[in-house]
Amino acid sequence: MGERDFDTGQRVPVVGIGPGSDDYLTVGGRRVLRTADVVVGFTTVLDCVDEHVGERLDCSYDDQTERLAEFGERVRDGESGVAVAMGDPNCSGGQFVDRVRAAVGEVRVCPGVSSTQVAAARAGVAYDEAAIESLHKRGDCAAERERLRAALPERALIVLPLPWQTMPEDIARDLLASHPEAGDRRAVVCESVTLPGETLTRTTLAELADGADGESAFSDLSVLVVQPP
Repeated sequence: MGERDFDTGQRVPVVGIGPGSDDYLTVGGRRVLRTADVVVGFTTVLDCVDEHVGERLDCSYDDQTERLAEFGERVRDGESGVAVAMGDPNCSGGQFVDRVRAAVGEVRVCPGVSSTQVAAARAGVAYDEAAIESLHKRGDCAAERERLRAALPERALIVLPLPWQTMPEDIARDLLASHPEAGDRRAVVCESVTLPGETLTRTTLAELADGADGESAFSDLSVLVVQPP
């Protein structure tokens, strides 16, 4: 048998805060945030949980390496630190978790509610029967896009687009290039789920693919759900 590990006390938590609404922040996540000396994360994420956080260490894509290094130094000096990620760090947050791990050593992921879960519920799609892919990462997404194309004939799809490079319209065009017969498949674009500006756009893959080639009609907080055949 492998070694059983129950020691999580020395690991820096990476808390998934949910899709943005405070209703979707877990009780455990709220407790961890409120006991931290310093909390690091992207400004848009920290803004969602500001009332639960003492000292913030805001970072952006441009300065995240430097800010996480500062965070790591403070943790090594004895402060209790927590990193925060939007949604569930296990869904589209792997690169950020790796950066936190590089800065502090050991981490423990505190799962949250992903926007993909909420979008599936809004669209009436069984989460465990769908192919779920995140394109929201740096680097090549060829493997993820190929898995989506392979899954389309038989399964529902739940996709996190990449703002602003690979948006719902681009994904629809890519899918129909391989499966032109799927143009009438129903699709739902969920924007800003759980937030005050939440919007659902019900359409088909063909209508979506006909959208603007360039500037998307949707926001950067979008999830595409393609319903099952």
